[in-house]
Amino acid sequence: MNPDLKNERLQATFETEQITHLLYGGKTKTDRRRALEKLIETDPSGIFSNDLNYYLPRTERHTRALAKFVRLVELMKVLGCSKEGDGGKLLDSEDMVFLLGAIADDLPSSLHWIMFVPNIKSLFDEEQQAKLMPLIEDWRIIGCYAQTELGHGSNVRGLETTATFVKDEDDGHFIVNSPTLTATKFWPGTLGRTANHAMVIARLIDGDGIDRGVHNFLVQLRSFHDHTLLPGVKTGDIGPKIGYNNMDNGFATFDNVRIPRRNMGMRFSTVDKTGKYKKKVMSDASAKVAYITMMQVRGEYTFLYLTNFIQQMVSYPFTHTTCFNKLSL
Repeated sequence: MNPDLKNERLQATFETEQITHLLYGGKTKTDRRRALEKLIETDPSGIFSNDLNYYLPRTERHTRALAKFVRLVELMKVLGCSKEGDGGKLLDSEDMVFLLGAIADDLPSSLHWIMFVPNIKSLFDEEQQAKLMPLIEDWRIIGCYAQTELGHGSNVRGLETTATFVKDEDDGHFIVNSPTLTATKFWPGTLGRTANHAMVIARLIDGDGIDRGVHNFLVQLRSFHDHTLLPGVKTGDIGPKIGYNNMDNGFATFDNVRIPRRNMGMRFSTVDKTGKYKKKVMSDASAKVAYITMMQVRGEYTFLYLTNFIQQMVSYPFTHTTCFNKLSL
């Protein structure tokens, strides 16, 4: 350690270890965090090394980051944090937060559990969840959240992608379309290469031809067998960014993509076999639940970034002057 830095730390007017315990919820959790960090640091696979991150092409960084996630799931099973077939429940373990911090790298699969899974749990009814969650938790369905369009960011009411109900001899279905260039889904993480399903936020056109506004639709993008794109789906990576380059932020357009009627989130509103639309909850709040996932994530990320920054600040015995100097950076 640099002697000047060591001397600066020794001048702290408070017990940094006690503050660390306070932030992490006690000595037991602090010790657990350090043990998990050591586990990542000494993992014999070597996959968690970040040494070459800034020298690797984007495609290699994406592949390597996916390998890190696969190894993370393996370790969590060894630790008893996760069992076979419940990969979607990884965040139920407190260890997940510490392990992700120790990895200190972005995982392309993260939008699956950060946005996709909460959306299913919030907006799909119990019957739908019973069918979908086993596939999601076993990582057979790998999802992303496709709201933002090329011409429409936070202006959710301006979204142009449509899901039009079509009556048939069976259960009825929806046809998902991108009617204009500006309707192209653009920027969703995990969409470019990783996901095989997308939660598509689209305008619902019911059986009477009435535009019912934005609703949530589960659209399969790629084959379960070989990950190739399905008919009518065009998607890919948007390319290099200033940062966050492990993540395959992508674009997608839909050309008459057929999905089952029950692929619409039906916890708060439904479309029956004849195309009749009905709201289960008649309130102003129910009209906004279609994009609640985005609002939740933006709020949670702001909190997590601030919390992580504060934790990093007090993990070392800085003096007040040093802290303020670091904040100014």
